[in-house]
Amino acid sequence: MFVAALNVSGYTMKEFMLDGGICLVAVVVGVVANVIGYQILRRSQGDASIAKLADGLGVGLVGLLCFLLGLTLNDARENYIRAIHSATEEALQCRLLYQDFGVLAKMKEGEQGAEAQGLALEYVHNVIDHEWTQLAESTPRLNEKAEILLGQLRLAVNPTGGTFLSTRTWTGLGTVEHLRESRLRFAEERSPYGFWVIIASLLAMSCALMGMVAPTKLRLGLIATFCLGMGMVCVLIDEYEKPYGGWIAIDAQSIFLPGEMRAGIAPL
Repeated sequence: MFVAALNVSGYTMKEFMLDGGICLVAVVVGVVANVIGYQILRRSQGDASIAKLADGLGVGLVGLLCFLLGLTLNDARENYIRAIHSATEEALQCRLLYQDFGVLAKMKEGEQGAEAQGLALEYVHNVIDHEWTQLAESTPRLNEKAEILLGQLRLAVNPTGGTFLSTRTWTGLGTVEHLRESRLRFAEERSPYGFWVIIASLLAMSCALMGMVAPTKLRLGLIATFCLGMGMVCVLIDEYEKPYGGWIAIDAQSIFLPGEMRAGIAPL
């Protein structure tokens, strides 16, 4: 089951400009820093020790920059995978609840079970159609109606009978509520702006230390390519930190309503 796919249709012009802007800023920072570095370091071109020191420091800063970006990319990807696992677990609990409510509907609590089953299905569609979109906003938030529906489900389920089925549904509702709150935490886990200032500073310093040689068009082109690569890594980190939006967003439809359920359950 595919739970994530390239969301090309949902890749808005605003997101395109943001991602392009990140890459453009990285290229401009690197090229400008290299030109400035040349203006500063060209006075010591005859000193081999300065050139050797600049090369060593430049390599060290590039290594540090790659290490920090790699570490951040790994953390962002792990957060993305945890978001997938959490949503998959929530969807599984919703399907179990739906099945249990169907059993209740055929037993002595038929009206109660049918009502709970309808509420469970409405909650799933609310998550897909509304809550997922709100989690992808710049300020992530949960949908108020989804919370109301969970409250109504609690009222519709009476665990006092002591049966295995009613106890399991009550526990399942608590699990769904917990996983729903986890989705909000995953959406809010973003790298602080100060971190990106440090990354830009390291990129600028490393490119400035490459300025021992005159910045010809070829050299500037190579430096721009290097900075573009760093910018693309930053874009990938940003996309992983948006598990519910962007062009690699988790597909709520495939998680909460897989093919076998979609065929048997009509949309609300």
